[in-house]
Amino acid sequence: SALPGAGTIIVIYFLGKEIFDRSAGLIAALSLALAPTVIWHSTVYDARTLMLFLASCAMLLLARGLKTQRNGFFFVFGVLLGISTFVYRAIAIYIITLPFFLAYLSYHHNFQGASKFRRIMALTSIALVGYALGAGSLLSVFSIQSSFDWMVFNFGFGGQQESVAYF
Repeated sequence: SALPGAGTIIVIYFLGKEIFDRSAGLIAALSLALAPTVIWHSTVYDARTLMLFLASCAMLLLARGLKTQRNGFFFVFGVLLGISTFVYRAIAIYIITLPFFLAYLSYHHNFQGASKFRRIMALTSIALVGYALGAGSLLSVFSIQSSFDWMVFNFGFGGQQESVAYF
């Protein structure tokens, strides 16, 4: 957990710098580095540390994609979230809320009507294809290497924390 924990600090710096400026990136990274719960989770094996690293990387890709308007960032954002879902399933909320987030941003930046809707749908579709590719690849590997009962228990209705039955 120490490696993804340290990596998250670096990614948070770049994320703060990408969205705001260098000072904001330094303050955000320092705040994260000194947070007691982050320090504790970095000293024991915990999936949340890897989840935080992957989610931060995905958010950095999303910020760069929004800034540069390059579709590749949205695709890799989706792939990373698809892979991240197997670390901590609640991270899938980012892909589900993406169209709402894009609509919110486009509303506040006064994009044109029909082109705004098409752009939101295009970027969401690109991210969803990436998500399906990332999650589908890992699901295929797990499916080949595991029993059906194990798959249902861990990814389905087994009552495990974060399984469908848990919600």
